[in-house]
Amino acid sequence: LHAQAEPYLSMGFAPYSTHSLLSFEPLLPQTSAVHHRVEFALRPLNERLDKPADLGSLYELSQAGLALSEERKRTDWRGWPGIGMQALVFEDRHEASVGYVVMESISNQGMLVSEAALANIVYAEALLRLLREFVYARSLPRLILNLPHKHALIRAGRQLGGQVLEAHVALAMAERPLALCGICLLYTSRCV
Repeated sequence: LHAQAEPYLSMGFAPYSTHSLLSFEPLLPQTSAVHHRVEFALRPLNERLDKPADLGSLYELSQAGLALSEERKRTDWRGWPGIGMQALVFEDRHEASVGYVVMESISNQGMLVSEAALANIVYAEALLRLLREFVYARSLPRLILNLPHKHALIRAGRQLGGQVLEAHVALAMAERPLALCGICLLYTSRCV
């Protein structure tokens, strides 16, 4: 069930997540390792250049083996990334797309990354550094990753000192329906 939590709490439902929330301070561009800026770049999604099949391949590579990841077909990419969301493509020095992120600004909280894909896990640290620089350039207070527990960016983020947000902080930040789970008992009476 995806809904606002309040009406369902009294019925035994509770928010749950297969995701981790990590928070990072913005990063000054000059403190970032020089080779990350030269070797990689972020650019806005270009619908003419970035084909759904290419994005789909990156998505499948990143989601393989992650718990409860959604399966997407080619038609699922129409209208992506969605209203209020911003997609950035992560490129290597040859301008080849090696990843992407989908983000949204959360009122006064910072930038929330809700989807990310990488062609290879070795790119995770470089992408994380560029995202922190992106947040700094926009004077946002922090970068927040909301990705599956075992996602490459979450693993890299933990190694780089990302702050784990507690569940009550995550719930307070929620501006949209939450994933809820519970046990529903259905009682029926049948006349025989």
